[in-house]
Amino acid sequence: MDVDIVVILKRKPILNPFLLPDDFGIFNVGFTERDRWGVIYKTKEDKIVKNCMLFLRDKHMYSIASLNRTLERFEAYKSNSVAYVKCVSDMINWWIVVWRTLLKTNS
Repeated sequence: MDVDIVVILKRKPILNPFLLPDDFGIFNVGFTERDRWGVIYKTKEDKIVKNCMLFLRDKHMYSIASLNRTLERFEAYKSNSVAYVKCVSDMINWWIVVWRTLLKTNS
């Protein structure tokens, strides 16, 4: 979670993790797992690149920059329908506006 949000809200969110799909490793960046609203992205840890999944319910735990990068890859993934891309994009962009508003009003 963004440090500024943690300081302002004075608490950390607690969520039970979702288990990743069994066939998780075969999908490309931007693929969406629709049952739990998860978007695959890549991350680099200890010089190893691996797939990760951003579950949209956890969007508040990612920085705005990370959300924007994931959103770009999600929108570029050809298998996502136009209607689904609009729905997910609207949700993430709405959250970014809310986040920026929280940062402005509480600082």
